[in-house]
Amino acid sequence: MAADQSSLTRSVAEGRADPQVAKRFNLRCRLLGEDVSLNTLTMVGMRRLDNLQALVKMALEEGVPGDLVETGCAKGGACIFMRACLLAYADTQRRVICCDTFSGKVQAKGAPPLLALLLQPLYYFLWSLAFIPSEPFQAWLYGRVMKLQHAFPVDPEHTSRDTIRSFIFYLRHHHRFATPPVPTTGTSIAHVKSHFARLGLLDEQVVFVPGFFADSLPTAPIEQIAVLRLDGDLYSSTLDALNELYPKLAPGGFCVVDDYYSFEECRQAIHEYRDQHGITQPLVRIDNMSVYWRAPVEATGSAPRVKGRRATSPKVGRGGRVK
Repeated sequence: MAADQSSLTRSVAEGRADPQVAKRFNLRCRLLGEDVSLNTLTMVGMRRLDNLQALVKMALEEGVPGDLVETGCAKGGACIFMRACLLAYADTQRRVICCDTFSGKVQAKGAPPLLALLLQPLYYFLWSLAFIPSEPFQAWLYGRVMKLQHAFPVDPEHTSRDTIRSFIFYLRHHHRFATPPVPTTGTSIAHVKSHFARLGLLDEQVVFVPGFFADSLPTAPIEQIAVLRLDGDLYSSTLDALNELYPKLAPGGFCVVDDYYSFEECRQAIHEYRDQHGITQPLVRIDNMSVYWRAPVEATGSAPRVKGRRATSPKVGRGGRVK
């Protein structure tokens, strides 16, 4: 227990824990969601899931109006869990809204396509570059490679060392996370729908909103939100989601930030938005990565968009509350 308690006292200055591949089951890592599992539908740890269930239950019991929304649902695990909560508590009116780029591809059956074979030498070249220990070089490599992908917005101005370390980790271990030939743990929209379906949870109460948040959220079919779960990792993803969705958070609703302690730029976006809109509700720490706060009982109202500025690092006080 002492080791587990100490794991919850990591400060912002110490940064996120180094990512690790889950080669074997580790109870502590699963509780805190600090490993990258190869065969699960979520990387969210048990403490975050317990907290999510508690917030959904509270919203239902207290009659907080609105849907359950996640921005950055990846494989869909947290959204599947929220849909299961609605089923368990017999709520047939609310929806679970899954927002993501859903950029994963469904691998075709048979032999790999010719293009994939031609690109293999390039991947192994990039893989070898990921082991060069120079931080400036890793930052340069991140900037070059990110321009080739379509899963995350490219935002060089707000890229922290946390993000570059995470990028290097995935580049070194990418071969372990290859898209499966059948939809088991993939991130395409077909994969994610199949994850819901195989658990009997894919129905009209589940809505998918594909695309970059800046493009998709302004026209998303969302009127009011009871629980908003932000898991966009990066500065622009987090700020875009806040600008479009936080004004729709119902009085007494909950805003969960999955990557608050994971990425400096995520914290920056959160503090900029809260400061500019006078949001003073305390940030409650969930585990080593996540926090949440509850909207005041009075309406949040319409909020103007936030323009970027530098935020100071928060301080962590007793009881896990962030000052």
